Amino acid sequence: MLNAGPIPLFPCHSIEDFPTHYAGSEAEGVLSAWTVSWHPAIIAESGCLPKWSSTDYCNDDLEGRLLLIPAVATQRVCAEIRRLISDKKCQAIDNLESRDDYLNHPAFGRWNALELETEVIQEFFALAYGYLQVQIMTRQIRYSSGLDESEFEARLLQAATAAVEKRDDLNLLLQSCYDLLLEERNRFYPTQPELLDIVMVANTTLGRRFELQLEAAHKMNLLFTGQLVNQMQSEKPEIHRRVRAAVESKRAEIIGGLHAELPAKLMGVESQLNQLAQGIQEIRQYLGQRPALFARRTFGLNPTLPGLLKQFDFSGALHANLGHGQIPDASTAMINWESTDGSTLYAIHQKPRDAANPGAFLGLGKFIGEALDSAHHATVVFVHWPDRFCESFQDLLRTCQYGPLLGAFNTASDYFDGFFDPGYAERFTDDEYRSRTLADWTTQAVSNPVSRIVNYWKNHTEIGCLYGATTMSAFVGNGHNGPECQSMLDQLGSLMDLNDACLDLKGAKTAVLSDSCAAVSQRVRSELGQQLGVRFNAAANDVVVIANPLSFPRRLHLRLEGVQTGPRKSDGPIVIADSSDFGSELVVDLPAMGSVMVSPSKGGPDPLRKDPPMIDGWCLRNEFFEVKVDEKTGGILSLNRHQKRGNLLTQRLSYRTAERMVPNSEPYAVMLADSIETFQDTRVHAQVVSRGTLRFEDQVVGRYRQTIRVARGCSELHLAFHIEPLVELSGKPWENYFCSRWAWHDESAEIRRESLGSRFYLMEEKFEAPNLIQIESEQARLSLLTGGLPFHRRSGRRILDTLLLTQGETCRDYEMGIALNAELPTHKAASFQSPALIGFGDPESAKTGWLFHCGAKNLMATMSQARVSSAGSIVGAMFRFQETEGRSGQLKLTCPRDVASAHRVNFLGEFLGDGKVDGRKVSFDFGPNEHFQIELNWRS
Repeated sequence: MLNAGPIPLFPCHSIEDFPTHYAGSEAEGVLSAWTVSWHPAIIAESGCLPKWSSTDYCNDDLEGRLLLIPAVATQRVCAEIRRLISDKKCQAIDNLESRDDYLNHPAFGRWNALELETEVIQEFFALAYGYLQVQIMTRQIRYSSGLDESEFEARLLQAATAAVEKRDDLNLLLQSCYDLLLEERNRFYPTQPELLDIVMVANTTLGRRFELQLEAAHKMNLLFTGQLVNQMQSEKPEIHRRVRAAVESKRAEIIGGLHAELPAKLMGVESQLNQLAQGIQEIRQYLGQRPALFARRTFGLNPTLPGLLKQFDFSGALHANLGHGQIPDASTAMINWESTDGSTLYAIHQKPRDAANPGAFLGLGKFIGEALDSAHHATVVFVHWPDRFCESFQDLLRTCQYGPLLGAFNTASDYFDGFFDPGYAERFTDDEYRSRTLADWTTQAVSNPVSRIVNYWKNHTEIGCLYGATTMSAFVGNGHNGPECQSMLDQLGSLMDLNDACLDLKGAKTAVLSDSCAAVSQRVRSELGQQLGVRFNAAANDVVVIANPLSFPRRLHLRLEGVQTGPRKSDGPIVIADSSDFGSELVVDLPAMGSVMVSPSKGGPDPLRKDPPMIDGWCLRNEFFEVKVDEKTGGILSLNRHQKRGNLLTQRLSYRTAERMVPNSEPYAVMLADSIETFQDTRVHAQVVSRGTLRFEDQVVGRYRQTIRVARGCSELHLAFHIEPLVELSGKPWENYFCSRWAWHDESAEIRRESLGSRFYLMEEKFEAPNLIQIESEQARLSLLTGGLPFHRRSGRRILDTLLLTQGETCRDYEMGIALNAELPTHKAASFQSPALIGFGDPESAKTGWLFHCGAKNLMATMSQARVSSAGSIVGAMFRFQETEGRSGQLKLTCPRDVASAHRVNFLGEFLGDGKVDGRKVSFDFGPNEHFQIELNWRS
């Protein structure tokens, strides 16, 4: 029979090189072997502090002992120890992982026979864990220890004896052991570490395990979305009651803030604001507390986010990735996260430790010590699903009940109340936030991963235009149509929610959205038409009224079927117009948030000189550029400016596959044209349509139709693609796809992409840009207007692929644009996707002109609304502006009415400051890339 306690063996020589790098089951085996040797019955029997030994040498203490050998040490056991085991001079238990495995082993039978309470045994295991981590913290980092081993051993023996005898003073004796360890830690690290427990919640986890989680005594942070809170209160009222009680008792705090976690980098900024506003409102309504800490479970951080969160009054954010994707590294665990607009937000920048992984706890003491050494402050973030954690996390919770030996658990609010400002800001580029959306969607077999985003942006811009049209209709009228205006705003808000839900893999179907959008659009157009004296069916002698609901002027090429405007040029807002059998075409300049009137043709010849031809062979040209079509491929052979040498851009369609790659060969299919046709119905517009095949080696992999359109007076050309694949797309989506390939000559050209209204220099190979890609060189500035196409890849220094078809995609038709030397590329991209509102009216009753004029060209209104009083009258307006060029300036907004007061407010509507008011003009200062909101009150 063995006469002393078990001895665990570890592949190290001392605490200084104790193995802390293991994870998973290997780490669990190490921790289990260490802690079970601290069983109170074993300590009481042996009468001494538990000992451990190295696998590399044999000593006299091992003979006759029970050896605990975790899996990581099995292959490291020296020959002498193996001989002891084979000669049965000692007994060995090896390759076990959990404590239960050890405790259920027959060798532990006599200690189990004492039938001590499980809770009592677990208290000693927690003390063993705390002792180990403090030793690692001081020995591995400070290379010394001041612990009075004899005193600690005496106190431990007293506690073990009390446990065996089942005395009431056990907790006091355990507390004395912890006090001694705390003195040891404070001697080297007097600062208290901060611990945050983040519990991720989903609709599938709102069951018994979540109820058990809510019974925990420590402070925790529950990561909810507003959507889930809403669902919980309606479907799980008892759990909702318990969560609210935990929040009210301050045992739990809600973190998060979004209504739903959607792919943020693919969304418009107004959708982001809508998701935040709705999520905060739902959490506050149903749980009585708004989140102080912004966090999300899926990937979605970006450099614009801190500025938005600041205006929603968040105390801080969790700058960590709990899902797929990659975020940048920072110098410390606590940062001042700087936004693109220069504002900062406190953030916890640390990779959360999985509370279900024992490896997160094996080296916890070392991690805390290194953090205290480098930053004099340590923050440890644990994340897990409800009641899903390993034994070591329970050990940590038990140690915290006796004091802050390894830290204290806090809620996010408490944490940020004592947040240590590092004194400098951390700013990251957009490229450092790398999404895996396309790869994840392909793995999950998500349908239409490309057109899903294209349709979202089509609807998003349509809804934005309808908001602008609603604002116009409110102020063209007499100001007493407030109830009707508010009703339309409510419908548009619901429409935006529905559109956002289409990016949720469990969201609404696009067909439902399309029907709703059409109905609301018809209602808004009808209301605007009444105010402008416009109807939507033409009659004899009607004028055409074209309304622009955007906040900036723009030039549009329009086709009006059944309307004869006649040939004209430079006639007021009309740049050029012409008529044919189908109707008319015109290029017109529209004022910001205004409308123009185009009178019908009065007959007679065009008095102007003849224009130069737009088609010359396979070449299209206008005043700004000429486009040559490649006779062989049907793609763009060259894009040139007049009287200046140098090709600016080449384009062709292709198919890329990784499966057929051979050494020294291109993985791209060849574009071959079967036919090329030119069309010009009027002198306003011309186009080239090419049809052909895409061939890879000797195989036809697809058929295509590509249309290139050019209009006079417009500095952008329009492309439409139709691809019919003849091969099945499979495999990695970034390796196998149909695409439009772009190539340019200048290797020094700078590439930037637009993300959430700001433009960032591009360094990554694979990236997302649903609105704009800018190629800027000394020769020219080219803006690729992507029209919602989100996924792009740089396949060379001067080559870019825009993905059109990937696995799971059923859409075959897409559109893009190319703008040359656009002064405001972000505005041009917004204009490219935004329709104009066209109606017909009597020349005497139709109204033209502008309503609001923004004097700062680099500002773009992302949202405009009339402000309706409780009495139903329109009392003012609200605008959200975004700076798009990275320049500060002053907003000078001219309004249709006298302004009584103008305020700057945050995105919760809370007052920030007054603007300058001078009659109908108001002014506000703004900074680079800033997104801000103002409210105007009319003079009665």
